[in-house]
Amino acid sequence: LNSALGQLTPDITGVSRQVAVGAQNLALSALSQRFMSRRAIDDAPIPEVSEAARPALEAEIEAERKGWSYFLQEIGYFADVNADPATETPGYNGSYIGFMAGADKPMLGFDAVGFSVMQSISEFDDDLTEINDLEVLSTQANLYASLSHKGFFLDLVGSFAYHDFSRTHTVSFANFTREVDADWTATQFGGSAQAGFRLPLGKRVGVTLAGTVNYVRLDEGSYTEKSDGIAYEVDKRVTTSLRAGGSAGLDATFHYGSEVLIRPYLRGGYMSELDDTEITTNARFAGGTRDIAFVVPVTQDDVYFASAGISFITRNLVVTLGYDGERATRFFSHMASLSARLRF
Repeated sequence: LNSALGQLTPDITGVSRQVAVGAQNLALSALSQRFMSRRAIDDAPIPEVSEAARPALEAEIEAERKGWSYFLQEIGYFADVNADPATETPGYNGSYIGFMAGADKPMLGFDAVGFSVMQSISEFDDDLTEINDLEVLSTQANLYASLSHKGFFLDLVGSFAYHDFSRTHTVSFANFTREVDADWTATQFGGSAQAGFRLPLGKRVGVTLAGTVNYVRLDEGSYTEKSDGIAYEVDKRVTTSLRAGGSAGLDATFHYGSEVLIRPYLRGGYMSELDDTEITTNARFAGGTRDIAFVVPVTQDDVYFASAGISFITRNLVVTLGYDGERATRFFSHMASLSARLRF
């Protein structure tokens, strides 16, 4: 019986939380690249023109800076959590692929105020059997704003997401084997704030110090895991995450011809999980009155992270290639992205 319960119970409870935390991280990371490119495009070189034509060109560029910008970003993400035999906590491998599109313009005293929509699909496998037993389809909307002044910057992101979970796995004990299905939905609210200062070191190099706070709340609906002879009711639950930390970064600027800037960057830092409350799931056999509580620890507690990327900047176009990685005691993740931004 205990074996059956262990397989029926959402041992992927921690995965649901990771989906939410990962979605917020994806949004902040993608939009951070957007904010950097927004600040960098103002440094793009002005084409060589005659002195007589220069005032008109500068006025045209200033008008463009006040107009709308549009961007499209492709994101790939992989995460792995190792099993913990001491607490009988299972491990998993997960992968995401997603696309983000957005638009913004300077307003209300900010360099950019805008919105974006991210669509992603993710799959999670048991790290021992490598069987895919959870799929998640997610839609996330973000509102954001960015402000900078003489090296100081402030980036704000608010998000809402809707997740559709689908799980199929095998329950087996003694001579009993069944394929069990479950479907449920969840909503997510999140917010991120990032503030820092970029200090120029000469004409080409800059050092950036920043602090970041991320908050996520995930509300999952109740559902039933079911198959022939099995019906297991799982209560709705709420999980949260509050992470704070700091980072240091280094960037450089190079000219390619008279109209292109190339800006590579490196960044590293540390994020601490301030809300490490264990995740509790309450469930029961259908029709039963005895609740069974299962508790798993937070796996993505305190993490080290590193980022690297390169941007190609012109007057109206920024193309950025980026990488982000995180590492904790039993957790690591990798994210790669490609973004293109047009300004009209």
